[in-house]
Amino acid sequence: VPTGTMPFMVHPDYAEAMKMPANVVEDVKKAAARAIELEKRVGIMPTHSCTPHFAFNMKLGQHIAWTETDVTPMANAWFGARSNLHACISTLASAITGKTPNYGLHLTENRLGTALIEVDPALKPENFDYSDYTALSYWAGKTRVEYYTPVLPVYNGLSPRVTGYDQVKYMLSHNTWNSGMVMFHVVGVTPEAPTVEAAFGGKKPLVTVQFGKRELESAYQELSYATDRKVDVVVLGCPHCSIRELADIARLLNGRKVHKETQLWVGTSRVTMEMAERMGFVKPIEDAGGLVIPDTCIGPGATWTYRPRVVATNSALASLITRVWTKDKVGVWFGRMSDCINAAIKGRWEAS
Repeated sequence: VPTGTMPFMVHPDYAEAMKMPANVVEDVKKAAARAIELEKRVGIMPTHSCTPHFAFNMKLGQHIAWTETDVTPMANAWFGARSNLHACISTLASAITGKTPNYGLHLTENRLGTALIEVDPALKPENFDYSDYTALSYWAGKTRVEYYTPVLPVYNGLSPRVTGYDQVKYMLSHNTWNSGMVMFHVVGVTPEAPTVEAAFGGKKPLVTVQFGKRELESAYQELSYATDRKVDVVVLGCPHCSIRELADIARLLNGRKVHKETQLWVGTSRVTMEMAERMGFVKPIEDAGGLVIPDTCIGPGATWTYRPRVVATNSALASLITRVWTKDKVGVWFGRMSDCINAAIKGRWEAS
């Protein structure tokens, strides 16, 4: 059974560059060394990523056992593979036995949509930023759970050109936190939703709601809860950045410099980073003063460990978990990638 791993909270090779406290640097070095040795011993692939999909050849209807809040929804929604949201212990048990309990999303009847989310074409979804996708699904999960549980949304009206590694992954990770959703459909995009009718199995949705300008703005407002506009850390890559995102970040920096009192953290997988280095996307980010960091939970993991005062991010997951784990002691500004890059350059959040 091919088995991978989640990212480190902080990768030991980058802890010092991220300005982690000395005791943290020492602790992560010891813990990582032991983890890597154990993984090698039992034959686990060192994927160390929250987007490990590049390492697995999944197919429609395949039964798997995955954990993590964006990995499992990605498998279910984008690939049409079948997995419940597992804990670490149960995934290890599946790796050893080659079996997983046959319930929940392994069953076809539980994979049908329940709520239809109609995206207003006036929003021009074909031009959505990464953060617009995460705001959309955050709103859908938070709103629908008020009506009934479980909820499995079907999004209609998004661009058919969206990809899993760039846009769809931003609709995944946070929903297990605010609604328990580990799957959704995008009409005309994901494999089990070629049409609205197919996504609902020929049944009528239990509820149909519209997502427009007001709903988008309300999601942005709820995900931003900082008051101090001085930003300590800008976090991009939660989930891990794709090649396209790294190219976008390099382009937005365009020879500018990160503010001397602000850090820019860009998280990605080791494989993606190596490819980005060959394509010339890593050097412009590092020349600007940013850090491209592989194998690390760049959002909640690293932020919780570092404990800055204010974070800027384009990730709903980073916003939600930072709030929970730090008990509101770390403020978060949520916005588009361009707003986050501007905050890294100016050291301040200036988006409205």
